[in-house]
Amino acid sequence: MPGPERDPRLHPWWNYVPKSARAGRLNSARKRRWQQRFQKRPIRIAILVGLYAALCTFPLLMGIQSLAMLAVLPLLLLPPLGYLVYWLTWKEFHH
Repeated sequence: MPGPERDPRLHPWWNYVPKSARAGRLNSARKRRWQQRFQKRPIRIAILVGLYAALCTFPLLMGIQSLAMLAVLPLLLLPPLGYLVYWLTWKEFHH
């Protein structure tokens, strides 16, 4: 059940907000919620990866498959490369 932090209309003080100001307060609360969501690091990373993947599909749609594959390579190779660096560093300091 959503609490007052999610929906200002559920807060007991909502009855005292003037009717003319309610729409503005709801819009500002909604805007603050979206800003807080976009400030979280996993959300920002997911959005950037999604945008990059979308940009990589444009050459594919234009018929330039080799350029699209070169653009996707960093997305595919970066996680294994990061793991390799982590593993080599771990081995260096623990053996």
